[in-house]
Amino acid sequence: MRMDERQFQAAFKDTLAEDVPQVTLWDRIEKQIALPRRPAFRLGKVALFAILFTMTAAIAYRGLVVPSDLGITSVQIANLLTYYHDVQPITESLSDHHLTVTLDYAYADINRITIGYTVRGIAPAGQRMMAYSNPTLTTQDGQAINRLYLLAQQQDQSSQNERGEFSSTLTTNFNAKDLPAGASLSLHLMVEVALSYLDSAAPTAPAMLMAGNVTFAFSVPMLSGTVVTVGQSTAVAQHTISLQTVTITPSMTRLDMCYRLSPMTDVSGWSPFIQLSINGKQLFADHAETYEITTHCRAVIIPLNLQKQAGAWQVELVEFRDLSTVSRPIQGSWIFNFNVRNR
Repeated sequence: MRMDERQFQAAFKDTLAEDVPQVTLWDRIEKQIALPRRPAFRLGKVALFAILFTMTAAIAYRGLVVPSDLGITSVQIANLLTYYHDVQPITESLSDHHLTVTLDYAYADINRITIGYTVRGIAPAGQRMMAYSNPTLTTQDGQAINRLYLLAQQQDQSSQNERGEFSSTLTTNFNAKDLPAGASLSLHLMVEVALSYLDSAAPTAPAMLMAGNVTFAFSVPMLSGTVVTVGQSTAVAQHTISLQTVTITPSMTRLDMCYRLSPMTDVSGWSPFIQLSINGKQLFADHAETYEITTHCRAVIIPLNLQKQAGAWQVELVEFRDLSTVSRPIQGSWIFNFNVRNR
């Protein structure tokens, strides 16, 4: 089902990540919607030095596709991204803008699917333009795959050159938790594209036109991971937290945790501060991003490749904090100890 123009305008606000120099579009949008700030996470010294060294080596042979996503960075360094360079034109309307969409790369494991693509076009003489897009991912049999509005959602807008050429590159993530593990996934990616005229006199936002859509049919290797059943519960400060399973893949580590924060009703707004130590060395300490699994259970994301980190793991949940307000945090020390075997 295609989106109407109003729905598309709402959708592209979720994908816009940064502004183009001398363009005030982001400022206009920011005044109308409140976007939560994503906290940067801190790493243990050993992990940080190792990652910085590896990233430096990677830059020497290929630019990083998503520098702010250490999980995808490690995937790229390990040469696990699948590159396509599949170009499709948008022919439904606005054909004088020479619009195309290129499927650049994809990656899939049992935690997430990451896809990167680029929209390109040519602006009319004397006009400045930007492209925005909304991706929809389905399996070959039509099953919709939910988008993950976390981790690194990166959109790069490229200012047009003297020939009027402009582009927009988007990297986005989808939830692979409920997809069957196997050798590969056959997927369909539909990309809807809209154009904005930056020199419009509209007071609140540039004029935007629906340009059309394209659909890519492609396959990507589906990587497995290590799933550890923990099944532990800890009660502190009148709150019981349980750690059900831990899923370790090349792109990230997912902690499936269940909790109720009575009398708080909007649990999704409360970010858990996680400290992760392996064999006595702290590798992660920060507020973690989460997404809902069931009503009282959430996936807590550690954006690191920890597949080779076998041994004694300790997960400590230090507090819950509402990052969007000044509410007092819910503090405690919920500790879970378990072992991860070598693969």
